Amino acid sequence: MIELKPICILDKEMAECVHLSVTEEQYNFVAANSYSLAEAYDTNKEYDKNGEGNRAAPFAAYSDGKMVGFAMIGYMHPNEEDDEYGIFSDEP
Repeated sequence: MIELKPICILDKEMAECVHLSVTEEQYNFVAANSYSLAEAYDTNKEYDKNGEGNRAAPFAAYSDGKMVGFAMIGYMHPNEEDDEYGIFSDEP
């Protein structure tokens, strides 16, 4: 069974998440998990401080209890009329 569980840079499972990797052909399509976890932490800390801006929700993917993947979903609040959700990505 596949499960998604929230993960944070402060969690004990963070090291396991950081060591997950993609194939060489996929390197240009996603950021390193360490970068994404740090970005989520900073983004959410800033939101918690002033109540404005974006939010990030990082998840670890588990298959039968073993961590096998990572995904991060974001809530972007560019202005009052155009709130949107999306999968975070970093372009090279």
